[in-house]
Amino acid sequence: MQTPGLLVGYTAGVFGMLHVGHLRLLEQARRMCDRLVVGVTTDELSLQRKHRTPMFPLADRMAMLRALRCVDEVVPQERMDRLAAWEEHRFGVTFVGDDWHGSPS
Repeated sequence: MQTPGLLVGYTAGVFGMLHVGHLRLLEQARRMCDRLVVGVTTDELSLQRKHRTPMFPLADRMAMLRALRCVDEVVPQERMDRLAAWEEHRFGVTFVGDDWHGSPS
C-alpha cells in the first residue's frame, strides 16, 4: 500500500533462473524508488503464457528474491494485468526489463 511521501516501485517477472541481469534491474529500480515490490509469476501463469513451468517452484523463486537487500516485498503475480497490480499495491512507478524491447505486450 502506498505510504504518503514514499514512492513505491513495482516490477514483475518469472525469475526462473535468477541471474545478474535480474539483479541489475532490481538494484536500479530500487535506486529510483523508496520501496520496491516485486511480483513473481506463478507456475500456472507461466505455463499459460510460456507453455512451460519454471525450473524452480514459486515458493523458492519468491524466497530468493526476498533475500535480496534491494527488494522490499515479494508478491505472487497471478495475471498479466498491471492495473490490477496497481489497484492492490498502489505503486507510483513501474519497471520493465529490456527483454521486452520491441514486444507488443
